[in-house]
Amino acid sequence: MKNNEVNIALYKLLSDWNPMNFDDQSLGDSEVYECMDAVHEIEDVNELAQKFQDIYVFSFDITINKEICMQMAIKATALQSYCEI
Repeated sequence: MKNNEVNIALYKLLSDWNPMNFDDQSLGDSEVYECMDAVHEIEDVNELAQKFQDIYVFSFDITINKEICMQMAIKATALQSYCEI
């Protein structure tokens, strides 16, 4: 897949995650884009999960459970790896 297809797939995955449970998922778009950037920059899933958690703490002052962030980090890195094949 080309990079734009990877980004579309990552956007869908991270947008559907919606950890803040917004009725209007577009309210978390900037965080989705920050998480997408992190997926491209960070290879270690533990570090990526921490980054996801930090992004939402910074934006909303709410800490998402680290295990939930870890599950999404694993899914996002697996998706990225699959798309790069």
